Amino acid sequence: SIGTGYNFRMYLGFGSTFYPIQDKNSPLYGLFVGSSFGYTLFVAISPGIGGPDNTGNGGIGFQVEVGKEWWMNDHFSIGVGLGFAHDGLVWKTADSHKSDNILSLSLRLTRG
Repeated sequence: SIGTGYNFRMYLGFGSTFYPIQDKNSPLYGLFVGSSFGYTLFVAISPGIGGPDNTGNGGIGFQVEVGKEWWMNDHFSIGVGLGFAHDGLVWKTADSHKSDNILSLSLRLTRG
């Protein structure tokens, strides 16, 4: 049978984003590279027959992202980013691993 699952992730951290291309006439204008360090908390819920199967964990980790933004005017942009995060897990909820690796695709709205 096909099941449904839900995953919630919160990341609280500090970081920086760099825009290496400053020439507005360059096709690479809006390219960015970012990194951050912080704390992740997540919960995965998979309702199944006989009751839900829930798990959660948290940990300290880092995140890196690369992407491109397109500036609509001097104060607003839309963009996409590809990210990688690695978290060392705090609670022993699974015997199989002590860390998580996460790949993400993000849509970005920036007001600058």
